[in-house]
Amino acid sequence: MQTTEERERDTWMDLCYDERRPNYLKVNGIRMHNSLRIGVLCLVVMYLYLLGIGCAARKQYIYQRYHYKKKPKVEKRYKNELSNCERSDKCLQLHGVEKTMCARQCMALDCFHELYGNDLLEEGEVDVRVTSFKGCWQKKYFTIARSGL
Repeated sequence: MQTTEERERDTWMDLCYDERRPNYLKVNGIRMHNSLRIGVLCLVVMYLYLLGIGCAARKQYIYQRYHYKKKPKVEKRYKNELSNCERSDKCLQLHGVEKTMCARQCMALDCFHELYGNDLLEEGEVDVRVTSFKGCWQKKYFTIARSGL
């Protein structure tokens, strides 16, 4: 009869060959065929590799964040100005991301350069900076409205 310590030692033993079946490997008391062991090892390695790629491929944006509080009056003004810029001669012939970037340059060039200057928006990219752009534009809009220009 084994003591608790002996059972724990036998259970957590790294690897031991089963003498009765040389093509099998015993891992923590479970017999595994060598090809199954290799397959499991390959899956683990592939999972770790893909996990590393996923972490490395994630883009980290470092940009000035502006607070934007959605208010009906401000939202209406923003949409009107955006629509006017999209219909301007400069932006009318463009499509997709180019049209969006053109309209934002038209609305607030300084905000555009601050948020998108170093890293332009690409086709298919989710724009995580749009709220900050609206906040920057809102700050500019209220500064102009208060100064009476």
